[in-house]
Amino acid sequence: MSIIFENGYSISKGTVTMRSLLSAAGQTAYDAATVGNFFSCSLADYNAVFAGYSDAQKIGNTDAIFNTSVNSSYTGTCASVLPQANSTIPANTYILGFATKMLSNATPTTVTPLISTTYKGTYTAISNSPTITGTNRTYYLRKDPPITSQTSYVGHVAAANTFDQATTSYTNAGFDCSAPYDAWNNRNGTMPNFQMFVTTTRPY
Repeated sequence: MSIIFENGYSISKGTVTMRSLLSAAGQTAYDAATVGNFFSCSLADYNAVFAGYSDAQKIGNTDAIFNTSVNSSYTGTCASVLPQANSTIPANTYILGFATKMLSNATPTTVTPLISTTYKGTYTAISNSPTITGTNRTYYLRKDPPITSQTSYVGHVAAANTFDQATTSYTNAGFDCSAPYDAWNNRNGTMPNFQMFVTTTRPY
């Protein structure tokens, strides 16, 4: 964006927008998406947006955990949260995207990213519930997200038990199998694959 004065001087502010980092197909999906909603993207676009912001950080499963081969489905259509250290969103950040993983040949279903200002408090949907139609790893970006002004904690809930559990075990994770998601059971063991990434840079 540039502001030009009558004397010819100008002030320019460079903004790296999410859209500018996407492939042609990614830009088409971005343009079609509703502001604030998640939309499906390729791994290349997911990685490009993450790399496009120097302060971006991933929450949830690390890449090393997320990129292992599919393991086994978890039982029940439950909401899940990783331990607090793995699910904390810093204050004044923008949630740019998330990734999850289904078992091969899984039936198409939906997934809803969740958020709360209290760890294992009451979790509500961040925005929409994208439909997952692929198998194995699936990736999503969020169009023009609002800022998350408070330190928050994320999780997700799937509409079917066809999501893959990571082989890594966690201590003091949690699950809740009925809405509203506010009565969490502690879980020590493997958990569904889930990753989210954020930035402090306004992406639009």
